[in-house]
Formats: sequence, structure tokens, C-alpha cells
Amino acid sequence: EATPSERATSATAGERSLALWLLVGAILVGAALWLAPGLPSVPLNRDVQNHAYFVARMAHENTVDTDVVLSQSPTDPASVASYYPLASHVTVATARRATGQPIAELLIAWAAMSAILVLPCGLYSLDRRLAPDRPLIAGFAALAGAGLAVFPYQPFVWGGVAFLVTMTLVPGVLALALESVDRRDTALIGLTAASVLGVALAHTSEVVLLAILLAGFAAWDLWGSGTADRDPRERRRTAAVWGTLAAMCAVLLLPELL
Repeated sequence: EATPSERATSATAGERSLALWLLVGAILVGAALWLAPGLPSVPLNRDVQNHAYFVARMAHENTVDTDVVLSQSPTDPASVASYYPLASHVTVATARRATGQPIAELLIAWAAMSAILVLPCGLYSLDRRLAPDRPLIAGFAALAGAGLAVFPYQPFVWGGVAFLVTMTLVPGVLALALESVDRRDTALIGLTAASVLGVALAHTSEVVLLAILLAGFAAWDLWGSGTADRDPRERRRTAAVWGTLAAMCAVLLLPELL
């Protein structure tokens, strides 16, 4: 049986290159979402306030002694716990002493960098290992991960509940669209169109996301590696389905553009 590294060579150079570009896109998407203006400078809940307190004790007292760090307050030496994993807090406390930046902002920056870099790269590496002969899976997993990391947090910062709910529809609708392209079944295409309409009625921003993702899939399906040998009539039928989906997205976005 072939090893993962041997199976990886079966993927075309174009697929491997596109997968890497998707990883770069995932990092850029994460950066755009997490570094957008309006991100609060104060942690949002009590648990994060506790973490900020631990960091402050480390930074101000210059110690990692749990009797000091986990104390109930600066004036009360009683500890709140006998043990707590503090490696992340040490990192933030070190950054606080080195830069002088507010602890709350450093905590959010720490979470943001994890979401922007660590999760997409980790997903990419894992999926490249699990499916080495299908690198696009890794690329799209990284791209999805960039959105999922910010998904429950950023929309609630500014009250985007409708946006948050609509995001959950995108993967299923995208899968349905790809199935309708493969099968070219009229009923399935109609169901896909109705699903896209449902997304538009929930929040039109996700129609833009759908259009971008569908355009990428369409370009690869029509002009990517291996398509030169496809029967011309088959390509025209496939193009017709992609065109129908594109027209649907365009019509739904038209009111926003006028």
C-alpha cells in the first residue's frame, strides 16, 4: 500500500498550487475578519476577565507562583485553585511587559492570531495527511476553518445574529449546488435555486460568499486540470448549469447594487 507521501505525488501540480493559495486565502480571510475595525478592547465575559487577572498578576508581580497568580484578589492571598494551566498566560504576560500594551488587547490579539494562523495551518496539515492525493480538501478545509474560528465571536460583537445564522446555511447549499452540477437534474437544480433564494432572504451577504465559492468551483470544473479531454457537449451542459447558478446569484444581488 502506498504511503501518504507517495499518494501525495498523484495530485497534479495545479491542485497542489491551488491548495496552497487557498491556505493563503484562509489566512487573509481570518485577518480581515479578526482585525476589522470595531473589535472590542475589553474581554466580553467573566471567564476572560479571570484570564486577564491571571496575566496581570504575572506581569505586575513578575512571578508564576500559583499562590500569587491564582489568588482571589491582590489583597487576599487565598488561592482560587491549586492548579491551573498557565502557559498561555505567561506568553501574554511576557508580551505585556515587553510592549506595555493593555492586557485585554493582548488577550484578544492572542486569540486572533490563533484563529488567523494556527487553526487554518493545522487544518491544512491534518487534511494533507489524511487525504494526500486530494490537496484541494486541505485548502478548502483551511478556508472554512478561518471563518469558523471567528464564527461564534465576531458576529455577536456587533449583533449580527442574522448573519451568523445564515453562515450555517452556506456549506449545505454549496454541497447541493455541486451535486446539481454533477447530476444536471432539473429538480435538483430547482431545489438548489430555492436554497440560494433562502440564503438571500436570510442575509444577502452570504449570497456574495456563495457566488465567490461557486465561481472558484466553476473555473476549476470548466478550465482546470483534465478538462481539455472532456467531450465538448458535456462541457456545454456543465457550463449551462454553472451559468444558471451564476444568474440566480446575480438576480438576488441586483437590489443591493441598485
